[in-house]
Amino acid sequence: MNETKKDLEQQIKDRDKQLKDLGEKVKENEEAEKTIKQLQEDNKKVKDDYEAKLKDLTINTAIQSKLTDTKYPDLLVTKFDKSKLAVGTVGTVSGIDEQLTAIKETYKDCFRTISHCEGDIQFFIILST
Repeated sequence: MNETKKDLEQQIKDRDKQLKDLGEKVKENEEAEKTIKQLQEDNKKVKDDYEAKLKDLTINTAIQSKLTDTKYPDLLVTKFDKSKLAVGTVGTVSGIDEQLTAIKETYKDCFRTISHCEGDIQFFIILST
């Protein structure tokens, strides 16, 4: 009887230790889950920031490439409404040509004109300073 009592007490101690160990593991698991969730949120933020910077860079590059025939490209860049421009999957920017046409109409004097003489193959660039 005494032996059974000691055996049962030992089993209870073993079970208590197992419960304590399990409780610590659950706590560690919860902390790990919180850490994983925080890392996922941080990664999403970094990815969103990267995509926004890439979009802005793509739009700015497209605008600059459209303003090669201007006298004041830095001034004209500000005339584009970037919120109305969209970057496609292959890096194309839609809506830029429509805005460029309107800007050319409004700010004619800021664009260099190219003319050619009839019958000749020569091209003359008229630059006004």
